[in-house]
Amino acid sequence: PGNGQFSIAGQFNEEVDVVVFDGSGRAIFRGKLNHSNQVFDLPSAQAGLYWILVSSEEGVVVGRQKWLLVK
Repeated sequence: PGNGQFSIAGQFNEEVDVVVFDGSGRAIFRGKLNHSNQVFDLPSAQAGLYWILVSSEEGVVVGRQKWLLVK
């Protein structure tokens, strides 16, 4: 469960894209991860289940995770 913040940790050789999708598949957040451990904040997101997708700038998916936001 989360409170509007989530972090991504990993070893990336380049900047990667981070997209958060809501339960209906709509992108509610887009950001860039430019170091190995970064915290993202979505204070206006409603409680629910989300998908976090991390991909290279070429579009190759390097990670995905479910995220349960509880407020």
